[in-house]
Amino acid sequence: MNTQAVMSASTVRAPPIFMLGMLSALGLFATNIYLPSLPAIADALHTTTSGAQTTVTVFMLTFAVAQLLFGPITDRYGRRRVLVAGLFIYSAASIAGMLATDIQSLIVARCVQAVGACSAAVIARAIVRDVFDGLAIFRAMAVVSAFMAIAPGLMPAIGGLLQDTFGWRANFAFVSMLGVILIVWAIVSLRETTRETTASLSLRSAMQSYFELIGSWRFFAPALLGGLPFGGVVAYFAGGPIVFIEHLGLAPWQYGLVPAFGATGVALGSITVNRMTGRASTQSMFAIGATFLFSGALAMLLLALSGYFTVITIVVAATVYLYGMGILIPAGTSEAMRHVAPVMAGRASAMTGFLQMLMGALGAFVVSVLPHLPLLGFPLVMMGMGATAVVVLFAYRPRQQQVVRINARDRLTFDIPPRL
Repeated sequence: MNTQAVMSASTVRAPPIFMLGMLSALGLFATNIYLPSLPAIADALHTTTSGAQTTVTVFMLTFAVAQLLFGPITDRYGRRRVLVAGLFIYSAASIAGMLATDIQSLIVARCVQAVGACSAAVIARAIVRDVFDGLAIFRAMAVVSAFMAIAPGLMPAIGGLLQDTFGWRANFAFVSMLGVILIVWAIVSLRETTRETTASLSLRSAMQSYFELIGSWRFFAPALLGGLPFGGVVAYFAGGPIVFIEHLGLAPWQYGLVPAFGATGVALGSITVNRMTGRASTQSMFAIGATFLFSGALAMLLLALSGYFTVITIVVAATVYLYGMGILIPAGTSEAMRHVAPVMAGRASAMTGFLQMLMGALGAFVVSVLPHLPLLGFPLVMMGMGATAVVVLFAYRPRQQQVVRINARDRLTFDIPPRL
């Protein structure tokens, strides 16, 4: 570990939570805004709806894997300059997506776009760990996580309006401009928040760190609880356009309003975490979140099987699921991250993000390979994620909390912090 601090603790200044929320949600912005355009993209690029949905799946997979690269990079070189480079990649790839003339070039653009977007998500969570401690991490992460679901929930409304007014390419132009705005902010206003950097950057050290994190149930279980809801919500967003537009007859701009209603559930979940922080145990937060997640998923599946799929019933069931998600994501991510030393924040952030996007990619993949079952695709994924969350909840019984640290030889050790 590099003994020279990049910035002393006394001089670390917390960036605006609003901007950290924007950074953490950048990848979901890029995906959710063009969901109402999936049928139009399929027509314009002469592919099937399943082919257009592949652009969602490859984005999630690339996003998940690339985070594991950015974790060690930002621990070694700091947050600010890595973020600026990632945002440049994101904006350039968004322009390439806007100019795509076939589905293959769009898929490539989406892969590169995911690489840039994942740097923002990794660094946003790492900055939270850099500048907050203890219960403050829960409150900060609740706000950041709310952006990851509330703001993307509003993106389809913007995307539907852009689709009806200018066509699907306007969605990529919009997110490219958003990337440029964030670049300007990062260059002008963001200060380095890393207090210490690791001494070296090697594949062996990075892989060893990740295996140690996975092997620590105290880290992995809450990180997984924070990741599972993504599988269901990405499946819901990926399969939603087919159900709402093609089967229930909504116009793209009307469908764009649907996720905004569900975002209410995430907002209420984040408020619940803020209210419960310091008053109830993390295990209680997990129990409430998993219960609502499972209940919403079960309701969605029963509605699909019974033939009572309407706009209202789908939105109500999704809102229940999203309320559980609004609790589990900040609670799970915070519980995992707060027991990690700041010098490990980048890698821990990358692993939590990897789990989230891996679940998201799995959800999108299941929906894309079940085009013949459009009404059952996303309910089945939501049910699977909800049931798994309940299993993990019962298996997770925290006793002593461990802080993951890294010593001078880049090997992980575990310290026991005081209870909060």
